[in-house]
Amino acid sequence: MFSRGKIDKTTFTLFVSGILSLGTATASAEREATPSPQVVSGDHLTKQQFEALPDIALIDFKGRRMTKASIRAREAQSRDTAEKVKALARQSRVEFEQRLIQLEQQRKTKLEIDKAKSMGEFARLGPADARQLKAIEVEAAQLHQRSTRASPAERAHIEQRANKLLQQLQGLEHR
Repeated sequence: MFSRGKIDKTTFTLFVSGILSLGTATASAEREATPSPQVVSGDHLTKQQFEALPDIALIDFKGRRMTKASIRAREAQSRDTAEKVKALARQSRVEFEQRLIQLEQQRKTKLEIDKAKSMGEFARLGPADARQLKAIEVEAAQLHQRSTRASPAERAHIEQRANKLLQQLQGLEHR
């Protein structure tokens, strides 16, 4: 009636279906033992209520669902990013201040070089030339004042004198 092969096959089928049903029963028992995450509204959740929730709790905030653990991970990431931004801002400020100091030093150096050139030129002229330069400046200012109300004949005389003063000034420059 029943062959040995059919008996073995039937036994094996029953054995496998028994194991599968046992595995399914165990998995469903585990699912029933672990409560499924309950969705909590985050709109009116206090800090103490948030802290009391398990890490797997789903929180619905403005239509977006996230677990408590993922909210904490994002919070930590935000803090890290804020610290990096602050560090970059501090570094940028330090670099800016260093560059500002460098530019100020360059400006002072150029000013000192220009001052040294001027002092050298003044020393080259000597006291007699400096007095002569001052006299030329004073006379040129007087000629300019006189020219504003002078007659045409006087203006011609003023222009001749101004040309002589210019020649004297150029002579001082070439020494």
